[in-house]
Amino acid sequence: MGMQGDVNIKNWPPRVWVALALLVLIVIFIFQNGQTATVHLPFIAVQAPMWITLLACVVVGILIGVLGRRKSKADGK
Repeated sequence: MGMQGDVNIKNWPPRVWVALALLVLIVIFIFQNGQTATVHLPFIAVQAPMWITLLACVVVGILIGVLGRRKSKADGK
């Protein structure tokens, strides 16, 4: 019997390796984009680190994609 604390990274599935690679890229991205950015909206100007500004844009884009998605034949229409 093997020890329960034994971890063999050779047996990790590809999705774990992809997740780790993405995590490393995200950390590098955050450190490279730490400078402050100013975003001017119609009635307000907001200052935040560049990575937070870009993350907010990605989240808004995903929400627009999810909310604007049309139902496919598989969804019932």
